[in-house]
Amino acid sequence: MGSDAGHAQQLTRAVQTAWLRGEPRVSFTYRDLFDGETIGRIQSGLQVTVVMRAWVYPETGREPVGFVARSCRIAYDLWDENYRVEVLDPAGLRNVALGSLEGVLAQCGTAGALPVRMFRPPRQAERLRVSATAEVDPVTPDMVARIQRWVANPGETAADGHGGFFDAFVALFVSPNVTDAARTIRIESTPIVAP
Repeated sequence: MGSDAGHAQQLTRAVQTAWLRGEPRVSFTYRDLFDGETIGRIQSGLQVTVVMRAWVYPETGREPVGFVARSCRIAYDLWDENYRVEVLDPAGLRNVALGSLEGVLAQCGTAGALPVRMFRPPRQAERLRVSATAEVDPVTPDMVARIQRWVANPGETAADGHGGFFDAFVALFVSPNVTDAARTIRIESTPIVAP
């Protein structure tokens, strides 16, 4: 059963932020994404993909000034009785075997000090907010492929001929298209302040 943007669960929560060379590293949880139906699918051996995209905006602005993405592909190995997880984020691509569902939720439902790629340096004491979308099985594999390409090389331009870093970002991720995923949650942060 799919859900469009109108059916997404909206959450507000604090996002922990550490700053390194003018870029925020954000930490927050989106374990709420894993409802009973999603967990049941994982435990039955079906492959499930979780995609999280987070944008940084000026507190009252509508144009993003930063972006980060993370994806997990989860499959329960019925033979070995463990969860095989492929994680892709700014740290790169890695495969891990996890012995428990709790380990999967910790690995795939948490952003832990993810470095945000900023499009411009934040101003001193600028108030910002993080807006994130986490989805189970986005309807188009193309979205996952775009995120994988972006994470692997965030500076490259879009394949459709858009020039420049920001144009490439907009072409890939700021489309107002309604997505249809098995489950979607949206997270809005409380304000964060640049140092």
